[in-house]
Amino acid sequence: MTPVKAAEALWCLVALAGGICLAAGPVRAADEGAFRPVARVEAAGGAGLRYVVSGDRYTYSPAEVPASALAAGAPERTVLFGSPLELSFGVRPRAAYRVRATLLSDSPLRRLRVTAGHAVLEADLTLPFAQVVDREWPVPAEAIRTGTLELRIQALAGPNAVACRVEFLSDDLTPLAPPEPLERRLERVATPMVRLWPRPSRVAGVGRPVLPLDGPWRFSPNPPERFWALPPAAYKGWPVAPVPGEWTM
Repeated sequence: MTPVKAAEALWCLVALAGGICLAAGPVRAADEGAFRPVARVEAAGGAGLRYVVSGDRYTYSPAEVPASALAAGAPERTVLFGSPLELSFGVRPRAAYRVRATLLSDSPLRRLRVTAGHAVLEADLTLPFAQVVDREWPVPAEAIRTGTLELRIQALAGPNAVACRVEFLSDDLTPLAPPEPLERRLERVATPMVRLWPRPSRVAGVGRPVLPLDGPWRFSPNPPERFWALPPAAYKGWPVAPVPGEWTM
């Protein structure tokens, strides 16, 4: 560790001991380039389920995954599944991340595609029957540029996508934030809310609440200024068109 790094670490310890936190920047791993866990989603224990946007849990029975292949009480028997399986994480765009997944299939036909945002981590992953598979991929910078990482596991073949465990590692030790609630995201939508008002059966002082607009109308492509204030005789030369209709025709 360089003298500068040692001084930064000492200052952080002093600040924490005093009950204050003055560091606004990312918390880096002690050895540069090292990756440490910052988020974990595990189906068996239910850890990190707040990161799951789309998916559910299921435990394979011994009839689906034989006990000769995997012990009956093994945590890998419980999986997250979905069509697709989607997870969302709040990340730091300047940090480096890796994603590690543990997978188990009860079918020899299951093939998966794994993406992070628009980046493909694995285009076609075939899962062998009843065998625990561990995979790890680096996360491309473009997948975290917005501060949100969307991890998607899609089934190319087989009934659905599955994962026993998903873990994120980073050189920035800041824990990953769960996805923003749907209600809060909808609040940022620019489309104005449509309000529907019931039509009253009567209005005081109004004898004719509905005014039909169909019938013959006079139109002019070049009306004079303040034409609405002119006497009716001023409109006699304007062409007549039926409404509803298209006056240019």
